[in-house]
Amino acid sequence: MNDNEMFQYIWDNISDLIPSKWESVVFYAEYGQESFSMEYFVEQEKGSYKKCFQLDNIDRKIMLERFLNIDKYINHIRNQLANKEKWSNMTLRISNSGEIKADYDYSDLAEQAYEHKKRWEERYLI
Repeated sequence: MNDNEMFQYIWDNISDLIPSKWESVVFYAEYGQESFSMEYFVEQEKGSYKKCFQLDNIDRKIMLERFLNIDKYINHIRNQLANKEKWSNMTLRISNSGEIKADYDYSDLAEQAYEHKKRWEERYLI
């Protein structure tokens, strides 16, 4: 499996959980020792992002099921990587024009999770 297949799988799982009017989507996945977290943000107006859990008319139960599906897919890919190749978090940016960009981070987030999240928000959401 290659990155593009993974990106497509992620998109296929969240695309119907995005409002009809959007500029871009920023998807974030983070993996720790025995846990993971996922979320996405939708830019509906230039420079204004809304977290997936705050979107109107989105079924939370379905969203969480989709995150579990995505986790199974990503976890399978990550388990095939050598430890030094395993990323701790991934950011996937998708524009409504079809442009896709992905960034991988290999930092150990156990000690600096809060600081990392703040830097991440400044980089991708501001």
